Amino acid sequence: MRHIHTLALILLIAAFSCKTQKPVANMKYEGGSEDLYRYQWVLAELNNQAWPDSKAMLAMSPGQIGKLTGHTGCNRFNGTVELTGDHMLKLDPGAMTRMACPGENVEAPFVQALRNATHWGISKNVLTLYQGATPLARFRAVDVSGAFPSELAGSWELEFITGPRIAFEGLYPEKRPTLILDGSADYKGNTSCNSMTGKFTVKGNAIKFNPPAATMMACPGIGEQTFLKTLDMIEGWALDGDKLVLKGKDVDMMRLVRK
Repeated sequence: MRHIHTLALILLIAAFSCKTQKPVANMKYEGGSEDLYRYQWVLAELNNQAWPDSKAMLAMSPGQIGKLTGHTGCNRFNGTVELTGDHMLKLDPGAMTRMACPGENVEAPFVQALRNATHWGISKNVLTLYQGATPLARFRAVDVSGAFPSELAGSWELEFITGPRIAFEGLYPEKRPTLILDGSADYKGNTSCNSMTGKFTVKGNAIKFNPPAATMMACPGIGEQTFLKTLDMIEGWALDGDKLVLKGKDVDMMRLVRK
């Protein structure tokens, strides 16, 4: 008799669970893919915890296998997105920079949430990523039409510069200049000798770097002054594979490779 009562209790619990748990098949995931690609998405909530000041974000661009770019709040990533069915997706953060991330940050759980996501929905300019019926992360929409192009983001190392007759290796025998663009209105990096930071503007394929503030170490040779003088002449940009080409009056002035 006791076994019969136990079996009845188990069946009762199972029946109750089936009624109270909403199957994934009955979930309504809202929004259209045009909005998924239109906006840049800034993290607002992760694993039921609010992150109102988070710098973590992502952006997607269409394709049979689309592009996924973003920032963990500490490191940049560059991966892929596949829309595999009705409001179903597969996210792969792919390659990621390797800066140390001190203090409290969301990098590890954020990246894990991206990898675990199976579904998406957009309602009132909020993107929610789900694992089945379970919400993993929510993002607020930022319209970036005409704003910073996500493909510019990253750390770029100089591999070519026009002008001087001195060989490139002679200009930069030990350390090459770098530019770091993180999606803000600031750029930073080094001149091959001094650290620098400054403001820049970008609109479409036009770009202008304001003169930077830099540390004041004495620098041998003319590598630093050549780099800064050329940077001041830049008017446009283009991507050539994994290389960033900076142009002045339609002339390629610099070529940088993503680090």
